[in-house]
Order: sequence, then structure tokens, then C-alpha cells
Amino acid sequence: TIKLNRVIKNERYILTVSDNQFRKNLPRALDAFGRLLQTHLELSDVVYVIVTKRYTKDGWDLDEIADRYDVPKKNRLFIDNSIVDRPALRSLYENAICFVLPSFAEGIGLPLYEAQSCKCPIVATDHPNIYEAVNGDPESLVLSRKLEYPLNNMWYYDIDVEILAAKIWARLIENKRLPQSRTIGWDLAADKILYTLQKGLETDVVKEKETLSTVDYSQFVSQESS
Repeated sequence: TIKLNRVIKNERYILTVSDNQFRKNLPRALDAFGRLLQTHLELSDVVYVIVTKRYTKDGWDLDEIADRYDVPKKNRLFIDNSIVDRPALRSLYENAICFVLPSFAEGIGLPLYEAQSCKCPIVATDHPNIYEAVNGDPESLVLSRKLEYPLNNMWYYDIDVEILAAKIWARLIENKRLPQSRTIGWDLAADKILYTLQKGLETDVVKEKETLSTVDYSQFVSQESS
């Protein structure tokens, strides 16, 4: 916690908050950051802070990956999310130069909304759910290649490390906050879900009516009524 407080108050840093899973594509972000450190000596004081589950059965060994991509220990801080409370997490968002999320696939992407609510600029894959979370902002999105993952027939969005590095570099040079926070309230989320359910129900009713209109009811008429 002492080191965390030092980083929040004194360091220039970029930030990722995510699970430690394959789909989060954390090695790509470390690769991009390592390349920036090698080509831009003025970034020697910038730290990459990753808040995640440090040790998981199927997660990445972040220290091994950071060593592989030449990210020195002084330029990286991997924090277990179990020791980061809500005030500390908010401070991390508020003081980060940018928030990086290079996911192959993403769900609702709650950290994206948290970061934007703190006016933290985003650099993230142009996955459809991320696109929606950042409201299609081109400065926030990294163009990807849509690939089908053979093990589960899902689509993954793969980003080029050089393009990712260029986007992070642009945020570092710009070094300014978002003009206004962007949040999504639970009322709005509930309205979206309700709207989707209602549209689905209306569609089902229309399909049912269309089906009923084509049924030959004569086969159901009793012999007594004929």
C-alpha cells in the first residue's frame, strides 16, 4: 500500500484494471509498453500499473511476460486487486495518464465506465462492447482484426502491437483528461434491458400470429360439428 500511494501521488503512469485471463490480452499491452520504453527515452519515468488477480490457475505470469518484453521492474507495478479498496481505485483512475484495455473479447467492460467517470482517457480494442462503452470515440479505439477462435467458435478481436503502442504514445504526449466524465446509470441499463426484452417479446408474438394464420384448422374440427 505504501508503494501504491507513492505511485498515485508522484508517478506518471498508465493503468489497466482487469481480470488475469487469456481474453484480456495483457501480454500485448506489455509488449507495446516495452517498445515505447525502448524507443522513447523520455518515458523512462513512466510506470505501467496493472490491477488484477496476480496469481490465477489460467492467468498470465505477468513478471515473466514483462521481462520478456524488456519492461524494467522500476517501470511496472502489478497490484493484486484484493488489496485495492474503492477510494484507492478511484485515485488510480483519476491520476492515470490513460487507461489501457487490449482485450480479445469483452463483456460489459465495467472498468471502462469507471475510468471515464474519472475523466481518464481510454486506449482499447474496437470490440463491439468496448466501442459502445466509449461511444465510438476514434481516439480511444485501436483497430483490430476479427478472428474466429477455433476452440469455442467465438470471434476475437486481435490488435497490432505497433498500432497499440502508437495510441498509447499519443495519449502520453497529449497528457490531458477527458473534457467531461461519462457514466451509465443503472436506470439506463435497466431501460435498455427492458427495451430489448419487449422487442423480443413483440417479435415472438408477431411470429406466433403469422404461424397461427397459416394453420389449417379444418383438421381440428370435430366430427359432431361437421
